[in-house]
Amino acid sequence: MLDAHPSLAIPPESYFITGLYRFRGRYERRDGTFDYPKFARELQGLRKYRDWDLPEETLMGAFASVGPGSFADAVRLLYTTYATSQGKKRYGDKTPGYVARMKLLTEIFPEASFVHIIRDVRSVALSLSEITDEWGTATVPQGAARWVHRVGRGHRDGLALGPQRYLEVRYEDLVEQPERELRRLFDFAELPWDDAVLDYEDRAMSRIPEGSRTIHANVSRPPTEVRDWRAQIAPEDLAAVEAMAGPLLSELGYELVAPTPSADAKARADEAVRWWATYLKRKKRRGRFRRRLTGLRPGVSQVE
Repeated sequence: MLDAHPSLAIPPESYFITGLYRFRGRYERRDGTFDYPKFARELQGLRKYRDWDLPEETLMGAFASVGPGSFADAVRLLYTTYATSQGKKRYGDKTPGYVARMKLLTEIFPEASFVHIIRDVRSVALSLSEITDEWGTATVPQGAARWVHRVGRGHRDGLALGPQRYLEVRYEDLVEQPERELRRLFDFAELPWDDAVLDYEDRAMSRIPEGSRTIHANVSRPPTEVRDWRAQIAPEDLAAVEAMAGPLLSELGYELVAPTPSADAKARADEAVRWWATYLKRKKRRGRFRRRLTGLRPGVSQVE
């Protein structure tokens, strides 16, 4: 929707900004200059960057010389180069994992603003439990534990930035009233309204990397309905999810079915929270081990 605006370019998900940041010393020279060509060469080795389909000659032309600057300046130049290649003046980024990186991204880019799209945990948890890939979960409560961690962190960090830099959009509202929510969003972004953002599905699939089109097939259809979690979620799962996410759901304006959880619901919720904590610890250990063992290329490893 945002990328359909004639002035705004949104490339495929990056994920590499925070990963590359830890390696920024590789490009910052002792004389205070920044090695833009080296940054561009190593960027091309990252799988997520290759999804952008930015011609090598375009990238290397923009990053042709060493000069004054910083890691943040290099990333700004990258996004400016991409936007220019799309004939646009402004740029943004849509990377779900960055919801847990807002503090770091704010430190790197003091000018950054954030739009946080929030979907009802009861729908999210159901969807995650149906996914067999590594980013799915085995149970509905486990999916809720992931939601509480990520959405809760984004909500807290965003509110701390204030309304000039942080906007929350409920997914359900975006589906039911797309023009109203998009007008609010573009006001926040200080961009003029354009009806093209409502017709995004006509070009949406061409903006999705070829390897991701199966899982993102729905972008070619306008959103017309939200999942009916009430008819699909098992009562015991609903009770556990609300026991875990109830306070945050209420704070975000969602109505609870069972405001007072049972002891069994609390126990299942606690079990899912422990699973998520263990999952995060293991993922961090794997990331550290891979970097030590293989000398992992900058930006490849991402840790929650």
